[in-house]
This record gives sequence, C-alpha cells and structure tokens, in this order.
Amino acid sequence: MTGSSHKQPLNFESTYRKVGAVVSGWKRPLLLTHRRPDGDAIGAMTAMYRIFKSRGCSPTALIFDPVPPRYQLLTGWADLAPWRSEDSNRMVDQSDGIMIVDTCAYSQLPDAEKLLCAATLPIVVVDHHVTRDAITELVVSDPTASAACVLIWEMASVLGWPLDDETVSALFAGIATDTGWFRHANTDARTLDIAAQMVARGVRPNEIYQAFYLSDSEARVRLMGAVLREMELHVAGRLAVTTITPGLLHQCGASSSETEDLVNEPLRLASVDSSVLFQEESGGVIKVSLRSKGAVDVARVAQEFGGGGHALAAGARLHQPLDEVKQIIIARMCEELNQ
Repeated sequence: MTGSSHKQPLNFESTYRKVGAVVSGWKRPLLLTHRRPDGDAIGAMTAMYRIFKSRGCSPTALIFDPVPPRYQLLTGWADLAPWRSEDSNRMVDQSDGIMIVDTCAYSQLPDAEKLLCAATLPIVVVDHHVTRDAITELVVSDPTASAACVLIWEMASVLGWPLDDETVSALFAGIATDTGWFRHANTDARTLDIAAQMVARGVRPNEIYQAFYLSDSEARVRLMGAVLREMELHVAGRLAVTTITPGLLHQCGASSSETEDLVNEPLRLASVDSSVLFQEESGGVIKVSLRSKGAVDVARVAQEFGGGGHALAAGARLHQPLDEVKQIIIARMCEELNQ
C-alpha cells in the first residue's frame, strides 16, 4: 500500500500507533457511526469493516438509520446491520472492542450513550468534528481533516494495514462526499494528495460520482422541487429557509433517507450565504441542518441548541413544535447575519 506523503500534525503518528496497539488485539470489534449516516460515515465504516476482516477478525458494523439509496454501492462491500436496542447488550458482550467513526458526540449515537458509559471494553473514536464528548481517551481527533476517511487512510498507512481496491474506493467516497466532491473549503492539499494516491491505486472517481449523484429516484427529484418551491428568504435574501414535513415526504413518495444534501441546494443563489433546513421527524423531533458560505459559524450556532458540526456545516435536534423551532432558529441566524 502506498501511504500518504503529506506530513501529519505533530504527534499524529504516535496517536495512530497508540490506537493501532489497542485494536491489534481485537478479534470481534463492534463498529458504530452517527445517526443518519452520510458518505463519510458509511465509507469509514465500510473501510474499517474490511480492514478488520482482512486481519482475520469478525467485525460487527451497526447503523442506527437506513443507508441512503445513493450509497448502495458501498453496502455491497460490507455487512452493515441495523442497530436494535434489544440486542445491544448482547452485541457488546460478544465484542472485545468498540470503534466509533465520524462522530464523538453522544447526541449522534441514539440509544447507545448509556451502553457506552457502562462498557468496560476499550473504545476508540476516529473523528474530525469540532464538537466532542468525553466518550473515551483513545481518540483520533483532527478538525482540520476534511473527512474521517482521511484519518483512516493515514492510520492505515502508518500501521501498514492492507487496503484492497474496494476499501480504497470506500475511503475515496467518504472524502469526496464530505468535501462536496472537492469543492468545499475543507478541500486542502492534504485531501488532494490522498485523493491522487487513491486514483493512482485504481479508484475511478467518475464511476463513484455517477453511482452517487446521477442515480436519484424520481421521488427525490420531486421532493427537491417541492422543497425549493416553498423556500423562504430572509435578511435581504442572505438566509434561505426550507422545510420538510412527513406530509411532504408522503406527497412526493420519498423517504427520509432521500433528504441528504437538500439543505445545500439554496446555496446556489448568489445572494444566499446561509441555508437552514427544518425536517420534522418521528417522536416530535425537529432536525435542523445548517449550512454557510462563511459569514456565520454554524457549528457555534448549533452548539447553542445541543448540536454541533463544522463552521460551514452543522446541525441539531430539538424536541419542540416545528413552528417554535423555526422561529427560534431563524431569529438566531438573522441575528448572526445582521451583525
């Protein structure tokens, strides 16, 4: 395997080796990632599943929500099973270590917080988000990394983990999706250096792009049109607000897993700096997705409401009526944009 030639931040190699020493003895690792998994989460899970398998382990990879249809390519490369609360204690008892990828926040690990706090197994986290809970001391955390898959690639390079073609493609997919196909501000030299090495290894970016972005269902396209048709603009067109309700999903024949990235669509408008998408979920939960072109640190805003993320992409979940949540969040975003 050809590793990354990009120099890592001070002590990162020692961090990778420390984690490698811990997981080297695992035979039955349990893999977890955040709810509503995106391309980076699924790519990281798939890659670690395959890495553990290649080392003779029997990994179990559990996901809290269904994989969005666009990422079905990745699901053929790893066995990602649905999380079932009734089986969770048994799953932990049968494991000898837990690895969490692409999150270090309990709010993103529904039903698992109590289990993780009580676990006596070693827990490793590989994450690149700013927000972080004290889940474990064994953390590979680098908010300057464009994706969790960047950290896994680098760790594999340092530790000599074997990466076959599908594993490299899964890691590329995670990096490409978390950088908006290399167009977001987190696309740096480190990212492009790794991506170039992956292409040299045989990754076909055009085929992955087509599988992810040129294969939407009719329902998703209709949902996108309906969401944008009802878009609201505030602060002289600088703030775009969109809303998805269960009724709208039903009307379009779409599922909640087909809503990924819709919050980014209003950013196409030249006047729009920030975009907020409100999605009404089951149990009275309102999912708030926040995006910015730079004028607002949406991670800071999300943290005020129990969420988190990155400066340009963040989110939160609130247990209040939709109208109340919209009023509070819109007012807060308007305040930020009016400064």
